[in-house]
Amino acid sequence: MRKFEFTTWAKFKDALQQYALRDLNRRSQVLFRGQSDSRWSLKATLDRGRDFASDQDRLEFFALLLREFRREAIGLTGAAFDFPVGDALELLARHHGLPSTLIDWTESPYIAAFFAFDSESNPTSDKVAIWMLDRAMVDFVPGVLMDIVDDRELLRFNVRAIEQRGVFTRILSISDSLENLLGDALVKFELPASERRIALIDLDIMTITAKCLFRDLDAAGRTAVNRVFQ
Repeated sequence: MRKFEFTTWAKFKDALQQYALRDLNRRSQVLFRGQSDSRWSLKATLDRGRDFASDQDRLEFFALLLREFRREAIGLTGAAFDFPVGDALELLARHHGLPSTLIDWTESPYIAAFFAFDSESNPTSDKVAIWMLDRAMVDFVPGVLMDIVDDRELLRFNVRAIEQRGVFTRILSISDSLENLLGDALVKFELPASERRIALIDLDIMTITAKCLFRDLDAAGRTAVNRVFQ
């Protein structure tokens, strides 16, 4: 893993020019993720605060979670709802808060920056992190330690993920950290959390807001607060 620190939002934007000048095929190989505390590691929600004895125990625990979610959710959907299976089911469950093996990424560095600076988790760190994953440099065997889920058809039940240009990594093994697994394919950018105001104003001008990314009334409220209380 490589790491770079920027003292201002403007300097980080300048550094993105190299990314912006790449052709479409090359840009599509690069993914981003924003985290509001630079000290947090890259972990799937299933693994946060939980320890599993083995990959098999973890898999069985998640299968139970997913089975219970599907059983409870079927009664809440209309008869015409084509209930998903496989990857689409896990993505739907992840969207509705079920701990999963997935880690969210986006094709846009600016959407990742929004999630880094607009956080409701009250981080205590003075730095945020924006991660970059270059898929062209990933050297692993699919289906063994990690998979990349990048299929818009699987997101038809998840409008938010579509708006957020979402791509997902599925963590299949707890034998090593994602940071070690990805090596130099992973880059961590750190920025001062104090740049939040200018970053969110700039992102608002780009139409990257909670309302545009989540498309509900709660997100409209967050957008209004961010805009007025800046």
